[in-house]
Amino acid sequence: MHGRRSNRLAAAFVLPALAAACMTTGPTGPAAGSREPPPPGTPVALSGGALCAGVVAGRQIAVQASFDRARASRCSIGADGVIEVLILPETRPINDSPWYAFKVTAEAAGPVTVVLRYQGGTHRYAPKTSRDGQTWTAVDPALVSVASDESQARMTLSLEAGVTTIAAQPFETAAQSLARWDPFVADGRLTRQTFGASVRGVPLVALATPGEGAAHTLVLVGRQHPAETTGAEAFDAFVMRLLEHDPLAVAFRGRVALLLVPVLNPDGLSAGHWRTNANGIDLNRDWGIWAQPETRAVGQLIEATHQTRPLIGLIDFHSTRRDVIYAMPAADPLYPQGLAEDWFARWQAVAGPAAPPIQRRFDDDQMNSKTWSRIRFGLSGVTYEVGDDTAPATARANARIAAESYMQAVMSLSAQQLSPTGSPAGS
Repeated sequence: MHGRRSNRLAAAFVLPALAAACMTTGPTGPAAGSREPPPPGTPVALSGGALCAGVVAGRQIAVQASFDRARASRCSIGADGVIEVLILPETRPINDSPWYAFKVTAEAAGPVTVVLRYQGGTHRYAPKTSRDGQTWTAVDPALVSVASDESQARMTLSLEAGVTTIAAQPFETAAQSLARWDPFVADGRLTRQTFGASVRGVPLVALATPGEGAAHTLVLVGRQHPAETTGAEAFDAFVMRLLEHDPLAVAFRGRVALLLVPVLNPDGLSAGHWRTNANGIDLNRDWGIWAQPETRAVGQLIEATHQTRPLIGLIDFHSTRRDVIYAMPAADPLYPQGLAEDWFARWQAVAGPAAPPIQRRFDDDQMNSKTWSRIRFGLSGVTYEVGDDTAPATARANARIAAESYMQAVMSLSAQQLSPTGSPAGS
């Protein structure tokens, strides 16, 4: 094991006590409504209430960001009637993923011009609108102009009277995401448990199949990064396929138990964070370090699960600018041998050009879920990334193919092949 990997391995098992001793217990940044970009490493609370109000073309207009998932830090309505909304990150430096969501209330129908101005990021998500929070419409690209440095985007919208939500992506709350699985809990296909609490004390929820007769566990994680909506779409579709009643899914669940964590970052999701939890920390850089309550709790849950039914895989769902799968190098020993490569081959054979490319790398410079699962258990961990602009129907269809291909790959192995040839790394 080379030096860098050895250092990261040490971090995975030596640092937790040190990190826990100096862990931040709550946000310490500026109060809600801070008008200046936060300094590096400082978490900042979401601004609330009515941000601005005024008269535009003879009718009253108000902008507010006091709802779950909202993000807009300041706004103004100029003499020309243009609404300018400032989008600040929760901490800096930060990944360039500027989430925004705010509501515009119009006294009467008519056009409005809205300018999104970013600090700490650039325009990434094409704006969408909704009247009911359920049905979303992408703003016509012809109506959106983006500055050459992508620091702002200007759009002209024709609003109806009443409330219109403008957001980076269609969204749902953490409670809505979890409620999706209630029917599966009711019919016994899943059990629900609380395994910890977030920085702000929100219960962390895991779902699991009964696992009767299963010898191994597949872990699926979602919503580490709040803004990544398309990854959540893929998580849902992947799991739905695994829970169906057809012979393949039933046989698979008889061999492999599922451990599901749909929303690992409920605080960041609720606050409209770009990337981090309530402490301003990227959870997908904290695996094995365990400085944050969310990652520490899920790590303990996975460790306890592994003692009963050893892990066969960990798949972590995210979004980025394009569809891509991050996996371990093909030459790296896999646990169990060859499963990930067989899965990818089956997936690509069915999906063809629609299958995402596989990018193989060992991220020993960052402690994400994929790296930790390799160091700790010898797993070929996978980060399942969906493009920001991938249509929801496409994301769901591809995820169903991926899930079916995964089940086929597992069921093609004998019990001996499915088991590790030796103890998992770190056991």
